[in-house]
Amino acid sequence: MRPTGQVVHCVTGMCGLGVLPILMATYNNNLNSVFCVASYNLHGLNNGRSYLRELCDNPHLFVIAVQEHWLTPNNIQSLNNIHPDFVGFGVSPMCHRLKPSIYIGCPYGSVAFLALIH
Repeated sequence: MRPTGQVVHCVTGMCGLGVLPILMATYNNNLNSVFCVASYNLHGLNNGRSYLRELCDNPHLFVIAVQEHWLTPNNIQSLNNIHPDFVGFGVSPMCHRLKPSIYIGCPYGSVAFLALIH
């Protein structure tokens, strides 16, 4: 069954130093409950970790979609260490790049979701 409702608020902005874009949407299902989702391009987990933690502290966010976390498949579990109230899961295209040889150059790609546990 598809939920009914409408997007009541959508903000596109810049965080911190003005270099990391974020999109936040609020969904109201007419039952006075609000479901907020944020999308955030990390440009590497090490670069975006501090603001990602701030997003997790937002009491209105239930799901955070992240792009460009640049984690290898062996390190993808570190998404679960961002915030105690969120569980993370994602994929990395780096496994195909790391198998044939030693990786040279910049990491790329990867998407993940952090979802509120409670």
